[in-house]
Amino acid sequence: MLLTATWADLEFIRLMERRGERYDCLVVHPYTGVGRRGESVSPGEMYRRHMRGTREMTNAVKRLKAALHAIPAPRRPTLAISEYGALAHDADVRPKGFARSLTHALYMGSQLASWMQLRLPWAEGGRLTDFVFEIVHAEGGRATLTPAGQMAR
Repeated sequence: MLLTATWADLEFIRLMERRGERYDCLVVHPYTGVGRRGESVSPGEMYRRHMRGTREMTNAVKRLKAALHAIPAPRRPTLAISEYGALAHDADVRPKGFARSLTHALYMGSQLASWMQLRLPWAEGGRLTDFVFEIVHAEGGRATLTPAGQMAR
């Protein structure tokens, strides 16, 4: 039986070790918050928040991995990321459109590189780019890429 825990913090790892409980995998969701509801965020600040979030989430995952690595090998759980990304929480975020998508792509690509460097066996995020393109399924099953907000509804 595979037992996976999704309560992903250092205290959980310590508690499970104290109790002698075994689990096979610890799943985390390292999301970066880049805006709060009702907040207006400038392009420069949005970029800084994304890049700061990259470092913060990478360091948080490193700490979890180190704590798991301290568990003896036969009982050592695997660390996996089942989703990651950046959330604006309905803030009035600038830049819009293509520039926002580039900032998001830089964030997602940086995170993916971090997960690869940490040799995580599984890391799944949202879309690499956001806010620019929509996939439109035309009649006959063909899919085309259209600028976001431009397709006729």
